[in-house]
Amino acid sequence: METNDKLQITIVSGACCNPHQARYDKDLEANLIEAAAQAGITLDLQTVSLTAVLNNSDPLSDGERAQVQRLFQRSGAGFSPAVLFNQRVQFAGGVPSVDQLQEAFTND
Repeated sequence: METNDKLQITIVSGACCNPHQARYDKDLEANLIEAAAQAGITLDLQTVSLTAVLNNSDPLSDGERAQVQRLFQRSGAGFSPAVLFNQRVQFAGGVPSVDQLQEAFTND
């Protein structure tokens, strides 16, 4: 991605179901911010709760919501946090490293 590109990223948080997962959301957000800064990318970052996704009261597209709902059906809230960008779930079930995020930015 070129410098000054803006990348829409959504974190799907399971902290609504499991409050201890909030720390993963914070770690994920910090890694996203660091990876984007190192790559010269501007983020449009939003966090939505799993509850909002399951109740169709989130800002996700129908395709994004369907991906998250499939993950939930397979794994329950254990798939969270999930990271979506470019209309796809890029990571789920853990906090990707800064290096993993940079690679995903480059490959997508």
